[in-house]
Amino acid sequence: MSKFSKCLVITLFVTAVCTSGAFATDNATAPRITIMLGTLTSDANPCTTDPCLPGIIMEITRLRGPTYILTINGNWIWESFFEWNGIRFDEKDVVLLIGEKNYNEVEIKYIFKLWKKR
Repeated sequence: MSKFSKCLVITLFVTAVCTSGAFATDNATAPRITIMLGTLTSDANPCTTDPCLPGIIMEITRLRGPTYILTINGNWIWESFFEWNGIRFDEKDVVLLIGEKNYNEVEIKYIFKLWKKR
């Protein structure tokens, strides 16, 4: 599948999901759904506990904008890689992510690997 075909399929899917009403709501307390294009990176644990637990976490670094910690089922990803629907995602992968934003975290709902940076 060519890069153009892959991008077209992803664009059509994102458009269908976002316009289907799956994320539409009038509730002011509803989660904030976002679409992000960025690079997967790993970083040291931001130390939200005392004592600080050692380790690394997976983040998405956007081209323009802040970095967000990735979560699956409310849990941080404590490795420099993870699997989603049988596809392995590694550090430096460029991804399109649809997720639920909560402060400096984003819960993965759908994620697509576009390519890997060298």
